[in-house]
Amino acid sequence: MKRLAASKTPLTMCPLSNLKLGVIKDMKDHPLRTLMEKGLMVTVNSDDPAYFGGYENENYQAVQAALDLTQDHMRALARNSFEASFLRPSEKQKLIAQLDEYQRSISMTVGIIPEGLAPGVSSRLHRRAGRNAASWGARRIS
Repeated sequence: MKRLAASKTPLTMCPLSNLKLGVIKDMKDHPLRTLMEKGLMVTVNSDDPAYFGGYENENYQAVQAALDLTQDHMRALARNSFEASFLRPSEKQKLIAQLDEYQRSISMTVGIIPEGLAPGVSSRLHRRAGRNAASWGARRIS
């Protein structure tokens, strides 16, 4: 784990798929938060949404609710997805800057990102990139 953290090797997590396949018995058992807290670069993704029951937003919402993820966790997941992508470095930085600007604007008006909003922000920025950045360039781990 130390080597993965040091090298910032992206780990693609598909929580709803993990649940459906029996890798975990309950979403509360998913290791995503633990891996993040150990400094690993984790991304949230969907794996065959029609079969496993959820697109990217549903995967974000499932782990946020089950693992009691904070808005800082959600921002880190969104940022990781851009950093792990195959986008050009300039495009990554542009999207990360948009994410940061969005956070600043919300913080100035509300104080925090409302619950459940961070996943939509990430997905909207992914669509602007023309691809699901979280799925590109990350090694898959189940």
